[in-house]
This record gives sequence, structure tokens and C-alpha cells, in this order.
Amino acid sequence: VVDVEILTAALNAVREQLDHHFLNDLPGLGIPSLENLAKWIAGQLAPSFPALQSVTVRRPSLGESCRYEVA
Repeated sequence: VVDVEILTAALNAVREQLDHHFLNDLPGLGIPSLENLAKWIAGQLAPSFPALQSVTVRRPSLGESCRYEVA
């Protein structure tokens, strides 16, 4: 269980790193695939949310999604 405001703030901080940036230049991301984005986002959130179990990234316009299971 986590406070929604804390989670929202953390997600907004991650979104700011991605939005309107050239993803190929993002340190630690590698090739900007859905798989790598899900893993990278999980890595950004895991220190603040140790109980994080998975991250899902969706691209609704193409009907694609990827889920990364945190080990």
C-alpha cells in the first residue's frame, strides 16, 4: 500500500525525464523499446517503492504493451 500522492509525484518525476526528450540519449535506457522502457522505469521507481512488483508500458495507438516483472 502506498499513498497515491507519493506515487503520482514519483511517476511525474519519471515522466519528466522521458517527455520531450530524445530517448536514444537517455542514460541507462539503451534502445528505446517498450521492454527497455518498462525495465528503466522500474529501475527509477524501485528505490522509492521496494515492494514494486511490475511495470507495464502501453502504446494504445498500436495495441502494444510490455510488462516488466521486478525481481
